[in-house]
Amino acid sequence: MKEVLIILIILITACKSPQKGLELTVLNKDFVAYCPKEECIDSERFLEDDIYNKEVNILHFKIENKSDQTYFFMPIGKMGKMGNVPYKSFPKSLSGLSLRNLAITNSKGEIMKYGGHSTHSSEYEIKTDSLRALYYEKMNYELNYNRELSQNVFLILPAGETVFYESNFTLPLNETSSEYSQEFYKLDKKETYTASLIFAGEKELVEKRLTNAQKETIKHNNYKIFDGELISTNSVPIIFKD
Repeated sequence: MKEVLIILIILITACKSPQKGLELTVLNKDFVAYCPKEECIDSERFLEDDIYNKEVNILHFKIENKSDQTYFFMPIGKMGKMGNVPYKSFPKSLSGLSLRNLAITNSKGEIMKYGGHSTHSSEYEIKTDSLRALYYEKMNYELNYNRELSQNVFLILPAGETVFYESNFTLPLNETSSEYSQEFYKLDKKETYTASLIFAGEKELVEKRLTNAQKETIKHNNYKIFDGELISTNSVPIIFKD
């Protein structure tokens, strides 16, 4: 009888124990791909035709922190990896979501191949980058690409709380910020697709890109640096619009 009671106590305790870690959920019902022509798979053609990025998707999602630790969430990983946040995209202010953070799957369960390339920065962006470099020089930081990123692409996720976010992107062609980058997915209007949201971070790389103030903040508050992949628990359909 005593053994049965112990087992019941263990089971009840396990049921009451909260799930650990972060949980990502997309709140949109669907996403729209704007393809006014018969085909939506010719990347060379739609890169030259800006009509393909007219239908803006306003992304809504939430991240639930089901752990007892506050997360320092900086989704930076190796260049080219899906889920890695590129330069000048969400969560940097005034920038949209990169398609690297969108995993698109066809009806066969195959993940579609991401495509993209950088274009020239605008005069405003060049001036902003110059001012940022000057600031870091005055602060005695090593001037490099990594340091420029560290101030702009992190989120604080408090323990036990749910935080809501919003951003935007366009399909099949996307520009995260004016005149900087063009990304695309080759999509077939006769096919059906679903999309999931994904973020990836690597602690080792993140720690190299932190400012001294950020390091002290993380240490003082015992924040946990996000390390790994965070994929949305749901996926939503992509609807073609012409």
